[in-house]
Amino acid sequence: MSEPVKLFDLPTGKQLDEIAESSKLNATQKNELGIALRHAKADLEGFFRTRIDRPENAELTARLVELKNGLRALNAALATDVEVLTQAMSFDMRELVGWLMSPMLIAEVTGRDVGSDVEVMDYASRSAGLLHAGRLLKAQVRLLLEAANVSLEGVNPDVGGPDPNFVRHHLIVTLARAAPDIIGKRATTVPKGPFLGLLNDVFMACGLPTGGLEKANQKALASWRKATEAGREANQ
Repeated sequence: MSEPVKLFDLPTGKQLDEIAESSKLNATQKNELGIALRHAKADLEGFFRTRIDRPENAELTARLVELKNGLRALNAALATDVEVLTQAMSFDMRELVGWLMSPMLIAEVTGRDVGSDVEVMDYASRSAGLLHAGRLLKAQVRLLLEAANVSLEGVNPDVGGPDPNFVRHHLIVTLARAAPDIIGKRATTVPKGPFLGLLNDVFMACGLPTGGLEKANQKALASWRKATEAGREANQ
């Protein structure tokens, strides 16, 4: 099995105060930083608790990539004219699509509340499928595709060599997502910019090496934005 991977230490209250002072964060922004760091550590702990050997991980990653590509093809096949798609389906197929969808998704897509009573929910979901099967199916595929894209963020399917520094990558991407709420600006790769300065202070407080952080930031942001853009294109 893979060797245990050291994560990082959460900053103490004093260290958070020092980071806030260095990056000129107000109380709300400092709180957002603390939340982002706790989320990042919880994510990583969950990831490494269920971690498996690299060869098997590479195989499963390859299967997930296949699934993502299949979902992208299906999303394209569903086209953009969902009303025509609904008309192209038989009544039985439309009902089945509605019956398979969750009440929450039906409500979000159609605005119809299918209720919680089993019999009423069964009828209402099938009825929603009859009217909106194309929209429901498209929404379901998009959600699955988004989940696949998120799962593959920062994953290196190469089975050779050492494990990628997933801890560093995930922490950078987590802070990049939260950057507008933490520093009030979008994360960038500017060498002396506010985001890289924040990263440097955070990595030092968390007991993580800062050597090569500028290059790691460039790589992580490029990978994250590529995955985000792929998700947007697939959902169009």
